[in-house]
Amino acid sequence: MTIKIIDIKLSEIKDLQCAKYIEAAYELLTHRIAYLDVVNEAYFKENDFLYLQQENESFYHEINHEYAICYANPRYTKQILDASISDVASILYYEITMLAEAVFQHNVVQIDYVCNKFNAFVNAVQVGEDVILACMKLMDNELVSLEKETLRIQYTSNNFATKLQNNVDLNDIRYLFRYGIYISESEIKNAELMKDADNTFVYSLAKQMVDCYLKGFYLDNKVVTQRSVSRVIQIVGLEKVAHQIMNYLNELDKEGIIASLVYRNIHPQAVSDYQKCSAFYQSKENNEVEIKAYETALAYYEKELKAHAGNVIMVSFGQNKAEIESYDSLIKANSKLLKETTMKKKFMFEAYVPKAEISYTGMAYPVAEISDKPFKEIFDAIMKINLMDDAIWIDIHEVLIAALNKGEKVHLKGYNGNQTDLMVMLNELEDENTQSNFINCSSASNIPTGEVFTSPKLRGSHGLLHIQKVRLSKIEFSNIKLVIEDGCTKSHSCENTDDKQQNDKLMNDYIFHDRESLPMGEFALGTNTYAYSLAKELGVLYKLHTLIYEKLGPHIAIGDTCFAFSETQERISKYNHKRFVATDNEISIKRLEDPKEAYFGLHYDLTVPYDEIGSIVVYNRDGSTTEIVKDGRIVLAGCEYMNTFL
Repeated sequence: MTIKIIDIKLSEIKDLQCAKYIEAAYELLTHRIAYLDVVNEAYFKENDFLYLQQENESFYHEINHEYAICYANPRYTKQILDASISDVASILYYEITMLAEAVFQHNVVQIDYVCNKFNAFVNAVQVGEDVILACMKLMDNELVSLEKETLRIQYTSNNFATKLQNNVDLNDIRYLFRYGIYISESEIKNAELMKDADNTFVYSLAKQMVDCYLKGFYLDNKVVTQRSVSRVIQIVGLEKVAHQIMNYLNELDKEGIIASLVYRNIHPQAVSDYQKCSAFYQSKENNEVEIKAYETALAYYEKELKAHAGNVIMVSFGQNKAEIESYDSLIKANSKLLKETTMKKKFMFEAYVPKAEISYTGMAYPVAEISDKPFKEIFDAIMKINLMDDAIWIDIHEVLIAALNKGEKVHLKGYNGNQTDLMVMLNELEDENTQSNFINCSSASNIPTGEVFTSPKLRGSHGLLHIQKVRLSKIEFSNIKLVIEDGCTKSHSCENTDDKQQNDKLMNDYIFHDRESLPMGEFALGTNTYAYSLAKELGVLYKLHTLIYEKLGPHIAIGDTCFAFSETQERISKYNHKRFVATDNEISIKRLEDPKEAYFGLHYDLTVPYDEIGSIVVYNRDGSTTEIVKDGRIVLAGCEYMNTFL
């Protein structure tokens, strides 16, 4: 490919610091592009692992080890560059740094885009034009190709990760460096573990994910017609599992593609800062262009989108606590516009891929840094949880559901330092014999097995939800307190620092996202006491991914319901043959008049583990009460097995 970079006249740039920035960015960009002629089969086969690892480290050394004085850091550029360009300069430098991935994967569209943005930036500086407007204009011109490129990678087999599976020896872990992404010890430990893993064990993980994925269609009464292509979200280093997932899908006459990669962020602070600074793209005019570009891209890939059947998702957890310092961009985002654009794109996508027609499953895998214990020990233990047979739990769930269906409200009370005191209202049932308020969640969709859940009635739900420790969006929160009134948060707080203002900002940035209040979208009872006991024994309880952690006790999710965009789909239980009726709440039902008022695009599970639960009591419609939990023990008849592990 031909790369054209603008002629730079540094001597004509009056601002010395700006000239230094442009010179540094130019050197980095030309270094990245030069690797287009270096990266070939010989590069990977003739160089040993250590050399490739050192090369990979060199691409990201500046961000990883010199971020305080790196141009990708907006705090640094803010000190030395004019305020009108500092944030844009940081964005551009970050994108040039990350261009290594596009170069190694020969992503021509992304390479062209970054080079063109650099040219637009330099030209604007040299002729004295508005740099922000120049970059936004460039973005507008490139949006169609960028949106198409995203869909190509995400929804077609014509992408780098899918092709990699079929063309490399996964026992030669040098393959990791072919991605061009930063390869940390986490990815290397994963690959080493898989290299020595028994093939039967690897196959069992893949089979569990695919079987649970397909079970989701059955339990949700969904029929797969022309949709036959499933997206696999793969953890880097666990390619052998992903490869077996693809093979198993093929055995079932279905197709799988590697649609996205999960790996350790090079530098969590840098990623957070980049996302914050990128807000300058939000304007009414730019967002309209983005919507039109997305519409064009969707139409271009209509065939592929209508073949999409769902997602088989591998997620990672256990990363060391990330201390993220919040950053307010000088170029303020119009958060309302951003939310509106995001929701418009969701509705547009829904027209091609209705949620009611697809399934998904998710399974969580630990990273090596989760514990000082041998990684294989932790990995094998977590996989015991993920591979659990759910037969016993399904029966227990039916007992719980029968008790809960008699109730009009449920009272949660914490102990052992937990101050939770929350009354949750349940939807009315017209006929308890044929209708149900709760879904029996086996291992389908969310692995492992272990919860019954509903959309609670908002009006009348009130009290305090106290979460002593939880990890959300890779941030560890301490002492979250939500005051609930009529099912919506009236106030919220946490105690991560001694600075209340900083705490409020963390809650806003990582949970509420500029929203003053969020509704209770879900109420659930997690039942997997085996997972709770094992995680506690391993010392990783508070590092678990939500997929597992939500199964360890009662929880509330704030934001959308579990049934967003598929409320009208009929759900008949395969276990008790009752129709589930609690798909909506008083906010989601607004979708019938104005969908923008019904959805938030957020769903955060907040779980109280069993050793912090003093009691769970159901207040029945006939005036009686049913006790489910007392002092952290299960007391409901028929559910005693859960106490085996407590």
